[in-house]
Amino acid sequence: MSDQPRRRGYHHGNLREALIEATIDLIEEKGPQGFTIAEAAKRAGVSAAAPYRHFAGRDDLIAEVARCGFVLFAELMEFAYDDGGPSALSAFLATGRAYLAFAEKHPGYYMAMFESGVPLNATPELARASERATAILTVLTVAISVMLFLGVEKVRHGARESFENTISGVDLIVGARSSPVNLLLYSVFHIGDATNNITWESYETVASAPGVAWTVPISLGDSHRGHRVIGSTPDLFEYYQYGGGRNLEFASGQPFSDLFGAVIGAAVAAAASGVTTVRVRLNGTA
Repeated sequence: MSDQPRRRGYHHGNLREALIEATIDLIEEKGPQGFTIAEAAKRAGVSAAAPYRHFAGRDDLIAEVARCGFVLFAELMEFAYDDGGPSALSAFLATGRAYLAFAEKHPGYYMAMFESGVPLNATPELARASERATAILTVLTVAISVMLFLGVEKVRHGARESFENTISGVDLIVGARSSPVNLLLYSVFHIGDATNNITWESYETVASAPGVAWTVPISLGDSHRGHRVIGSTPDLFEYYQYGGGRNLEFASGQPFSDLFGAVIGAAVAAAASGVTTVRVRLNGTA
């Protein structure tokens, strides 16, 4: 942009606004320290002495630009937060986008506010505007943090309910060295595969430890037509509970009592509706 005056003149009463707009242009072009107050006067189309009717010097002029910027910034942040609600994520994204948009669309304001080196208490008006903007940012940050906390708490509560609906009355899950999440998914929700298995001797050691009332061994690995085959003992039917303390129930039949016995789950039974015989291959025998 040329250094020629942006405005050829001004009518009575708008000198202050003309100088502010000229200063914004110069800050965007040259940076907050790259121009003189005489250049701002020239850009506004007034004499070099005219700015001193309203401002003590260049820094005073920049302070006023910063004040205007803080006022606009606070309004945009409030609007973005209200428009982005009610979820914490949408409010966070909306205010983040508004912050970036402000810096992109109003670089003159942004540099005067944060990069000019002019103290935020340079004038009482600037101090009040910056404090209000800071307070709004603080309130928005706290509000978003609270919403995020409540969202995380809701997810945590939902995960606990899901766990308790799947299995209840369990104090501890023991498995081979793995991540806690992987062990939980594998043993409770039957998702994925174990990275390793503990030996039967290790299981018996845990089962016989003082303070252990009961244990149920779980082993996954095989499948039948897409359904997981769970290896366990009859203790599964005695101690396994779900849905807040409900025991497994048999529509027909009874728990297995020998090494090669099997119990067909409800999902598999529904999928095999109308089939009189289900053949399951175990250890190479049918």
